[in-house]
Amino acid sequence: MSVTARNRFAAAADHPVATFARKTVVVKYGGAAMERVRLLEGFFQDVAALRSAGVDLVVVHGGGPQISRLMEEAGKTPRFVDGLRVTDDETMELVERALRQVNHEIEQLINRHGTRAMGLSAWSGEVIHACHRMHVLPTGESVDLGRVGDVTGVQTTPIRALLDRGVVPVLGPIGVGPDHRTYNINADLVAGEVAAVMGAALVVYLTDVPGILDRSGCRFRRLSRWAADSLVRDGVIDGGMLPKIEGAVRALKGGAGQAQIIDGRIPHALRLALRTPHRVGTEIVL
Repeated sequence: MSVTARNRFAAAADHPVATFARKTVVVKYGGAAMERVRLLEGFFQDVAALRSAGVDLVVVHGGGPQISRLMEEAGKTPRFVDGLRVTDDETMELVERALRQVNHEIEQLINRHGTRAMGLSAWSGEVIHACHRMHVLPTGESVDLGRVGDVTGVQTTPIRALLDRGVVPVLGPIGVGPDHRTYNINADLVAGEVAAVMGAALVVYLTDVPGILDRSGCRFRRLSRWAADSLVRDGVIDGGMLPKIEGAVRALKGGAGQAQIIDGRIPHALRLALRTPHRVGTEIVL
C-alpha cells in the first residue's frame, strides 16, 4: 500500500472522531492502561492523535495500585468497600503522595508525546469541592469510610482556560471540603461529575475487563441504569465496577451525551471508543 493510500485509509478510519472535534471528552484513565508499558504508550498516542483532531480532552486519573503499594510499604493493609478505599488520616497522606506523583507523570508523558498538558488537583487551586461521604451499601446500611469524600462542585474556570489554550487538563481525584481538609474521592465519581458540569459529549472509563458482563459472562453492548441497578442488587455487578456505574449515571443525568465503560487492555482502546464504541466495551444509557 502506498503512503498516499495509507493516509487515505487512516483518514477514513478516523472519520467518526471528527464528530467530537471542538467537543469535550472526559477520560477516566486507570487500570491496565496505566500499568502495562505497551498499553501506556498506546494511550498517550491516542491522546495526542485526538487532541490533534480538535477533541477537547480532559483526563481524570486514579492511582489505586500506586496507593496500595505505598500502604503496604508502610505496613498497612488496603481495604475496600464497594470499590471505595477505606481512608484514615495516615492513609490520606499516602493517597496524596501517590496521586501527586501519578499526576505529574501523566502530565509529563502527555507532553513527551507532543501534546501540552497541565496537572490540576487540590494542590493547584481547589478545583474539586468535596464533602465527607457516608457510603450507603446495597443493603441500605450506611458506613463511614474515613477521609473518603464526594464531589459537591467542580471549578470549571481553570479547566476551560486550559482547553481554550489547547492544553489537556489532568485531574487528580482529591477534593477540598469546607473545613479545608482534603478528601480521597473515587476517580470514577470525579470523572462523572466533571463530565456533567462540562457538558461533555462523552465520558470514557478505561477498565481491566471487557465491559459489563451478564450473569453468563457475556458482555453487554448497551446497558440501562435500571438494568444495572438490578444486576447490582443481584450481586452480578460489584466491587470496582460500582463507582463506574455511579459515575456514568451522574454524568448522563447531569447532561453528558454518552458514557462508555471500555476494555483498557485493548491497544488504542480510547481511539476505538470514539470510532466503534460497542466493539470495546459497554455503553451506559439512562
